[in-house]
Amino acid sequence: MKRLILALSMVILTATVSFAQFVANFKDASGTASASSSLALSANNSRQYLLIQNISSNTLGFTVDGTTAAIGTAGTVTLAAGQGVIFQQSVPAGAINVIGSSAGTTYTIKYL
Repeated sequence: MKRLILALSMVILTATVSFAQFVANFKDASGTASASSSLALSANNSRQYLLIQNISSNTLGFTVDGTTAAIGTAGTVTLAAGQGVIFQQSVPAGAINVIGSSAGTTYTIKYL
């Protein structure tokens, strides 16, 4: 029984270290969007992970294919305050453009 507990402890410890190393490798492209579309992150064909979160009380819109972002239009993903999206599979490689419903719309972007 002691061996089983020790083995499980090693597995948990290894998983924790691996996750910590994974998180430490995140790159940051967080910023503040204005009321007009702007580039937040350049295209990258080797992108493996993408997180976009609206940390503002305003509405945030974004596109993942390099097209102009416009809240409420086809092709623009709209996030209410506090909402976010994570791409772990089929991660978009295109440029990320953002727009806020008003100036000062803050967002978080983390990617690998």
